[in-house]
Amino acid sequence: MSVLRQRVAPLVQNPQNGILSLLPINLGNNKRQYTINSSHKLRRTERLTNTLRHLSGGIFKSPLGDCSKIPKVNLVEYIFKDVEDFLEDPALVYEIRRQFENAGVKVIITVPLLLEVATTIGPTLQGYRSTICIGGEDDISKNVHGLESLLTAGHESELPGINPQELALLPYSSGTTGLPKGVMLSHYNLVANLVQGDHPALTSPYDNDGQRFKVLTVLPFFHIYGFNGILSICIRNGSHIITIPRFTPEDYIKALVTYRPTSLFVVPSLLLFLASHPAVTADHLASVQAVQSGAAPLSEGLLQKFREKINRPEVLIRQGYGMTESAPVTFFMPNLTPPSKLGSVGIPYPGTEAKIISLSTGEPLGTHQSGELLVRGPQLMMGYLNNERATAETIDEDGWLHTGDVAYYDEDGYLYIVDRCKELIKVKGNQTSFISSDPSYEAHPICG
Repeated sequence: MSVLRQRVAPLVQNPQNGILSLLPINLGNNKRQYTINSSHKLRRTERLTNTLRHLSGGIFKSPLGDCSKIPKVNLVEYIFKDVEDFLEDPALVYEIRRQFENAGVKVIITVPLLLEVATTIGPTLQGYRSTICIGGEDDISKNVHGLESLLTAGHESELPGINPQELALLPYSSGTTGLPKGVMLSHYNLVANLVQGDHPALTSPYDNDGQRFKVLTVLPFFHIYGFNGILSICIRNGSHIITIPRFTPEDYIKALVTYRPTSLFVVPSLLLFLASHPAVTADHLASVQAVQSGAAPLSEGLLQKFREKINRPEVLIRQGYGMTESAPVTFFMPNLTPPSKLGSVGIPYPGTEAKIISLSTGEPLGTHQSGELLVRGPQLMMGYLNNERATAETIDEDGWLHTGDVAYYDEDGYLYIVDRCKELIKVKGNQTSFISSDPSYEAHPICG
């Protein structure tokens, strides 16, 4: 597989099929609509980058770039930068500050809803420079700059070149154990995963009527699944995106009725809502042609229950598998997956290697033998930020990433996830580690 050696932003904003012109994105709960024009967005991005460098006296000049932090609200006023760092729920000030400190955050980019949190934490950080508020005004007394005032400041200079192997994204993940760690994903990692998904056997930008997919998603863009597995792919494919900043049953059902989406991105808890909630009817889902699920495995019982609700066997329901550490996708179900593979998360992504090893001996296992899943490919992370030990425990000397998940594969190469051997639980698609798994929790004020 050939991977383009470029930054992720140009790949997403200037797709090879040339379809990106005025791409609509709707916020489903208030009917706000945005369009993305690639040349206009690129000019705004360049102006902001130049202004940031001017304000900070050279921020983003280091080999890895300094960090800006974007908070955990689903927004489409989203900016490609040298580094983007997304927060895990819950957004407790203690955990936010811990991640900010770990990442060496210099600039916080936020929204009015979270401005107070940003201006409380920012001054306590070593090397902190400023807070930028999207949709807000300048407040010099608190070192806050409104985004629009920065974009009109007129700072122009030639932007430095970026090596595709440099850090592009810094989401936080618990990995296989312990507290959330900064996952260093390069432009190359992100581009590789997007190019891997371009295979015609796996995806198409068109629905059954020859129209570009109309995608409804409530999944957060601060997670790697939402960012590179949904948002970047949809922009690249020219899909119409409908998103809801925060899930409520009423808003989601209203979006189904108002926009009649042809594609849904879900996690198991959301599919359970669609399959079980009495207010959701088959008519609400009548326009849906494809459903993609990730973050945790779907049970066969839930799949069957949803099938019974929609009562249309032609609807394509597919699962995938991945991790933050793999940018994120490593397995996905092909378009023509036979019904007999119900419950599988698919086959390896193009350019991805996988094997199952014994939990006791580490030896490779054959078909229908359960063991730990290992993966290897161009989408694997650079490592954990400032944590060489955790990196070495996750990626071995041969480049295999130890997922911590127990799985098996069948004679056709389809993978089935059966258990977890890592010290984590999944809550609504989010990784959550047990408090007892890390002694540093004892330092938290509520444990004092």
